[in-house]
Order: sequence, then C-alpha cells, then structure tokens
Amino acid sequence: MSKINFAKEFEKICNGNKLKTALVIKDSIRPQEITYYQLNKYINEYCYLLMKYGCKENDVIITLLPNSLEQIVIFLSSALSNLSIAPLPCSTTESKINQLASFTKANLLITSSLVDIEIIDKIKVLNPKLKIVFLESLLEKELTCEDKNLNYISNNSRLIISTSGSSGEPKYLVHKIETLWDSAKNFSKIHNIDNSMYRFWNFLPMSYLGGLFNLLLIPISCKGSILIDESFSGSTLLSFWENFKRYKIDVMWIVPTIARSLIKFRKRVNSDLIKEISKLCKIAFIGTAPFSPLHKKEFLELFDIKLLENYGLTETTFISTDIQSMEECRWLSGVGKVIENISVKLEDKNSKGGNILVKTRFLFDGYIQNKDNISRPLLDCDNYFDTKDIGEIDENLILKITGRDKEIIKKGGFLVNLKEIELIVLRGENISEAAAISINHEFYGESYNLYVVLNDNQSSQIIESENEIINFVHNSLDKFQWPDKIKFLPSIPKSGSGKILKNLIK
Repeated sequence: MSKINFAKEFEKICNGNKLKTALVIKDSIRPQEITYYQLNKYINEYCYLLMKYGCKENDVIITLLPNSLEQIVIFLSSALSNLSIAPLPCSTTESKINQLASFTKANLLITSSLVDIEIIDKIKVLNPKLKIVFLESLLEKELTCEDKNLNYISNNSRLIISTSGSSGEPKYLVHKIETLWDSAKNFSKIHNIDNSMYRFWNFLPMSYLGGLFNLLLIPISCKGSILIDESFSGSTLLSFWENFKRYKIDVMWIVPTIARSLIKFRKRVNSDLIKEISKLCKIAFIGTAPFSPLHKKEFLELFDIKLLENYGLTETTFISTDIQSMEECRWLSGVGKVIENISVKLEDKNSKGGNILVKTRFLFDGYIQNKDNISRPLLDCDNYFDTKDIGEIDENLILKITGRDKEIIKKGGFLVNLKEIELIVLRGENISEAAAISINHEFYGESYNLYVVLNDNQSSQIIESENEIINFVHNSLDKFQWPDKIKFLPSIPKSGSGKILKNLIK
C-alpha cells in the first residue's frame, strides 16, 4: 500500500473544498460556520504561533481545553507541525497534569479561562519550567489575509492519550497521527461514506480518541462537516432530537450510556419529530462499550434507526464493525465483522471463548515512559496484540465479546483500571487497605464500589476520617473514575497468601 501522508492529504481536502463547511459552532441564536478555507487559515496561523512560542519538531504540547474550535485547531496545527499533542480533560487534577508533563517533558500547556485557575496556579509551582498560555477565542480573532507559507509536515506527529495501564499505574499511550488517519480513511471506505460530505455531531470529549478520532479525523476523511458541542450532558439529552434536526445531522455516533438515556426519555419526544429524524439520519454508530442486542432492537423500534456496533481499543482503533448490508448478523450478540486486513485469533479457549488477540496495521506506537523512551506494544511471536478481552468468532468472522479482564471496566465508555484506583487510594494517609470491586450499573453499564479499611477504627474518629477519605478519593481521581459507593469495613478478607478475596466482600 502507498505511504500515508496526512499533511498532503489534509491540504488537498482543504484546497478541493474551500467553500464547503468544515465546522459548525453550536449556538442558541445563530450558529457560525467555518469553511475548509477558513479552517486551513486558522491552522496556518496557529502553526506559526506555535513556532513563536518556541515549539520545535517532536516537542510535546499539553492542552487543557473544552470541546471547542480552539481544541480542534491546536490538535490539527500540532499534527501538521510534527509536534506531539497530549490533551487532558478540563476536570483533571493538578497531579495528573504534573505527571503527564514530567513523563513527556512537555514544553507548553495551552489552556483557557474556563479551567479552574487554582489548578493552573498549582501547576506553576509544581512545574515552573512549563510554559502556560491562555488561548483567546478564535471566533473573536480576525483572520489575516497574508499566508505564512508554511510547509505542513506530519510524518512524526503523535497523539498522547492518558489511559489505565495493566500495572495499575496511569500510562500514556502514543498513536502516530498518520496511523490514525489511515484507520479513519479505512473505516470511512468500509461504510462507503468516504466522499459523502456527511455532517457529524461531536459531543464526545476531545481529550480522548472518541472526540479526536471518531468525530474529527473520520468526518474530515469523508470531506464532511462537524457540529462542535460541549461534552454530552443532561442538557444535551433534553434537546438531543431538536438539535439533531436543527443542525441537519447525517451521522449519529453515540455510546451505550447515551443510547440508554435516549431510550429512557423517548416518551418526552414528539412522534412526528422522531419520524423526521429517522429520515435525516443516514447512518448511526455505537461503540466504546458493550450494548445488548435487546437494546439495539428496542432503539430501532422506538426511533426507526439501526445502530451499527463497532469494537476496538484505544490501542488498536477499530477491530470489527457492523455493516448495513449484513442484516442477518446484526441481532446476534456480536460486535460486527472483523475488518478486512485485520487478523484476529483466539487463545486459551474454554466454554466462555478465548483470549482475543489482534494483528493490525493500526496498532498504537507504544507507551511513553519519558520523552526519549517509548515502550513498544507487547506482541506474541506472530505479532499479535492481546486485547485482554474474551470472545468468540464464527465462520462469517462475526466477533462476539463474552468477557474481559476483571481488573478493567468500561464505565460509560471510559476505561477504569480497578488496580490503579486501589493504588491511588492507598496513598491516603489514614487508609490501610482498599479494594475496588466491579458492579453492573443501569446507566454506565459497569461501575464499581470502593471498600476501605481505615488505620484507626476508633468510633470517636471514624466519621471524621470517613469524610476526609471521601474528599481525598474525589480529589485524587478524574470524575469518570469516581466509585458508585464508598464503603468502610473493619477488615478485608484475604487468602492465606495475603491475596484479597473480593468474592467474599459484601
């Protein structure tokens, strides 16, 4: 296959679609549209601006920005300047920002006034060498007519994503931008939307692959447009279908928590509006976590929209996907057909299936340990990567997920490593033991309860200590990592070898 060159292909898309809409800024009064020509100009200016800030090839930039035009422009500017970008959610903690900066030796933190200024002040103390820039709104900035004549290059650009590592400590996963672009184009081609110019709605967090790959790179590969919205919330849910119609969305891309919420609130939606939506929606995807065939069927019956399920990991992007033409396979409890040119094998098979291993050209680069040291993915002798999921595969290459590593859950689409949670919690001054145990959750699909043993169990101090621990846990974890419940125990049952017996904790 020919070598992928994101910089050249992106510029070709912009030059060939200058007057076509690339981005739509959601607004309650009058939405603002950004053409591909304007987007390219913003990127050109910000590539120049990053050079002025002293950024050189292979430098790392951390962004602490909400879903916004600015986040998209900084991401694309970095990708086209041979820089690495490491986005973090605005709700993250100062310790995670400092850890990421230390791991990556980042040169620059780009943020906005929407981020808690106390966190920024603490970062200045923790890491005085990190340059911090507050970004102005691009919509308030006039585009200059002059062209900076910059040559876009992307052969060594990388995206760094924070993820839960199997060792229990946070890891920083590295993807080459060109690998992600290759995967985005491949996915669009499989679904025959590569020249569709469809409109997508981006309400998944732009600090994760969902917001930057699924709902940015894939739409661009389609020469489509993207409605930029804040991360999905209760307010998004209340006006979901009205906005779907107002902004003429062609492609729906949701996660199971959103789908279940839409099902739950169906009675509040006018039936005539639903009929209009079903005609507007050209294709609908669901992924990031398991979604039962019964729920898929219920969604179809309520909204007359078929959800195409896809399966993949942050490390691999897509491994399998439902395809509209494969009607006979959709209602099996599967996650679609293994994508062409991707190979899947099962090891250590038993009655529940086997360990799913995958060989793919879309594999991530590795985990970053420091700026000059990326640990490569651990592969077997045939270059297969262990997904840590358990499943089955039939003669039609339809993949079914039957289980996963019990230490890692998917809470609302976000990976949460329970071992990592336990290690973080055990750093608490008054905590002697901790156990995080997964539970089924009506809204998130999966969540967990946290069981804690305090150092001092004297009744006179226990209430005060428990309140301190709850605050400590919430301050130490990102919000999506918070437990469903925190329960305090006098002791945690263990085996003779000292291993925690989670099955005996109630």
